[in-house]
Amino acid sequence: EQEVIWRNGIYNGELESGYVQHAEPVKAEHIEYELTLFKPDETVSFIEPYSVIYKGPGSEEAMIHFIFDEVKTHDVELRGYEWKDKGETLILDLGEGIEVIQGSAGGGMFGKTLIESYFALYPDLQTIVFSHYHSFESKLDYFGIGYPYRRE
Repeated sequence: EQEVIWRNGIYNGELESGYVQHAEPVKAEHIEYELTLFKPDETVSFIEPYSVIYKGPGSEEAMIHFIFDEVKTHDVELRGYEWKDKGETLILDLGEGIEVIQGSAGGGMFGKTLIESYFALYPDLQTIVFSHYHSFESKLDYFGIGYPYRRE
């Protein structure tokens, strides 16, 4: 079974061709895959692994968006993403909603759940960087837009 999903496109020519934004339909096979992702514990002090079954298109874009939507701790939009450095760096471009991230604990949990989840799924990934509407300028004191989060 195939489904049409939205994918691809260079954003105003400013980003490399690896940037993915909803633009044109592509066909993708449906898959079912068990993922280990991370969520805050009950005290919201630490993160802990949990398993989830992904059922959907077998495209990279669908998986990137699924992980983001599954583990984000605030209602923040993922506008797109870009791979750099031969797949070692992932840039996640955020949109609406970053202003709802409150305080250093909220910013820490938002980032940490996403970072650890992507690192768990992509073993070659070494660095994750968040941008906001394609800008790396820091918008919040307690959440690192433009900061490179490196695998430990």
